Amino acid sequence: MTLITNALINFSQFYEILIRKHRIMNILTHPKEVLFSNWHFMRWLRLALGIYVGVQAIQFTDALAGMVSAFFLYQAITNTGCCGASGCSVPDQTNRKQTAE
Repeated sequence: MTLITNALINFSQFYEILIRKHRIMNILTHPKEVLFSNWHFMRWLRLALGIYVGVQAIQFTDALAGMVSAFFLYQAITNTGCCGASGCSVPDQTNRKQTAE
């Protein structure tokens, strides 16, 4: 039983690595598409917080606030989140048609 559990855990970790690699490759190969598409409320909020905290960091010469600002700006530009395990990317919005049966 533990062999199966370990195999499933290893597969899930491998799958997470593949998803992260695909996400990074998508950002690197299609930066315009990632930057200019799928803007929603949370992405705008991260951008606004990053700019606001960045201005405050410059005014008060605060390095920690500068790092927090860079973190928020990175999230807004790349459309990523800050959640824990396998929650680092924001799911793409897709239009799914409901079929009547």
